[in-house]
Amino acid sequence: PNSRDRYMYNSVAFLSCHLGYVLADKRVSSMRCDGTARWTKPAPLCKRSLCVVPSYPNNTLPVAPAAASPGWPVPYQTVIRLRCLPGFMLARIPNTIQEQQCVEN
Repeated sequence: PNSRDRYMYNSVAFLSCHLGYVLADKRVSSMRCDGTARWTKPAPLCKRSLCVVPSYPNNTLPVAPAAASPGWPVPYQTVIRLRCLPGFMLARIPNTIQEQQCVEN
């Protein structure tokens, strides 16, 4: 809830985070205004969304970011670019770069 807004007794505020962030504790998705003009739960924390780098297809290497290793987390909207090893083609198209992007959920 915004501190400038006014809420009545027993009002419920549903919580969310800005794009690229998720609630740190998914169990805290709402809070209620109690009889003492306070919220029943502390303000939630949002943390940056992360994706786990997937396994790379056989005979490919990451171009960018080069440090993106399978199983490691990368931030929201990170784009991983893969290229084929010499002598291999992606979908029969030479010199192709495949992209994978970290998106919500």
